[in-house]
Amino acid sequence: MDARPRFFYNVLSAMSKDDFSTMERAAGRRLTEAPLNTPLRIVGILGGEGVRRRLLSLGFHKNDLVQLDSQAILRGPVLVRNLTSDIRVALGRGVAQKVLVEAGDEPS
Repeated sequence: MDARPRFFYNVLSAMSKDDFSTMERAAGRRLTEAPLNTPLRIVGILGGEGVRRRLLSLGFHKNDLVQLDSQAILRGPVLVRNLTSDIRVALGRGVAQKVLVEAGDEPS
């Protein structure tokens, strides 16, 4: 039996790849595509409830200021610093690609 709610499954299966691309362009860029050492604001999370819960438990919330500290050359995790709560976390590339960010201001 599928663990996902039927409604969630139907919504995702009804969305095309173009719909996801449109959502990305409207919201910002993926965290893995962002420049290093630049303040960024989290504007959304692509993905299911599991990804959202995982990021919330790590201290990443919508409208938080984050900074991409380091990134592996080929693949692998990325080191992300949450400027709002002053924590550093290594996120897997798959999870980091689901975080949408835009340019943010320096924290006061």
